[in-house]
Amino acid sequence: MELNVDNIEIVIPTNLNIDVYEETAIRIEIENLGKFSKTQAELSEMLDRFCFNSISRLNKSKSWKTLRRTILQFVEYYLGYDEFVARKILLYQQNQVYLSELIVQALEKYDAWQRERGNRNRRIEEVSWTIPEERAYSEYFTQIDEVNNCAMEPYFEYNNASNPEKEFVKKLEGMKTQVAWWYKNGDSGREHFAIPYTNNHGELRQFFVDFVIHYKDGTIGLFDTKTKRSDADAPAKHNALLKYIEAQKELLPDQKMIGGIVVVESASTGVTFRYCAIPISDTNDLTGWEFF
Repeated sequence: MELNVDNIEIVIPTNLNIDVYEETAIRIEIENLGKFSKTQAELSEMLDRFCFNSISRLNKSKSWKTLRRTILQFVEYYLGYDEFVARKILLYQQNQVYLSELIVQALEKYDAWQRERGNRNRRIEEVSWTIPEERAYSEYFTQIDEVNNCAMEPYFEYNNASNPEKEFVKKLEGMKTQVAWWYKNGDSGREHFAIPYTNNHGELRQFFVDFVIHYKDGTIGLFDTKTKRSDADAPAKHNALLKYIEAQKELLPDQKMIGGIVVVESASTGVTFRYCAIPISDTNDLTGWEFF
């Protein structure tokens, strides 16, 4: 890193006579280049812009000032320069190459540290869950009058609901001889049903199962709709759900419970629904999967 930096200069061409109608390219000799030093106010603005643009992993508006303060304090404390000289050192073109690399590495390490700390401090809280007696829906949901076997009446469907979800609702509505009622679970919030799972990054997360189904024979079904390889974490979610079901069977031996990831596919004979009763490693090979 270059520390002997007197000025930060901009270079502009001077004393040139150009006919814009005749010239498409010009050659500028060194003697026709003028240099102008930046003021401290301009250097401060340049450093602000550099720090803002350097934030690639965090919230720019919340993080760029922290980055600016940190690198200025580093130069002041460890190199012994005041803030005015520090700005020039940090903005010197050759130094910025090294500085940008260091910032990228620092952000990567900080991001990994945040994930590790969050995962370490995250805890599982088990609570008793039942279908809510009432539920408020936002303007992003639309009432669907054709659906009448849902536990929550009337049924409101999310405007951006996936096609697998919509097809699965149709399937459930056509199973009234077997299904007493079904419930479309929410995607977040303490009021909705979720189980813990560990994603592909080793982070503890919540899995909000799409559908809770109560069969007329008393069986409880917990199913989540996907298409082939639509979710990289689908196998982890499926396997965590199977573990949850096994644990519930030990607590409530008389309660029959089934569930898993349901892969929805379009076929020449119509839409098919497949699920697996054993752990899986992907959602592409459906060999051995049962038809729902």
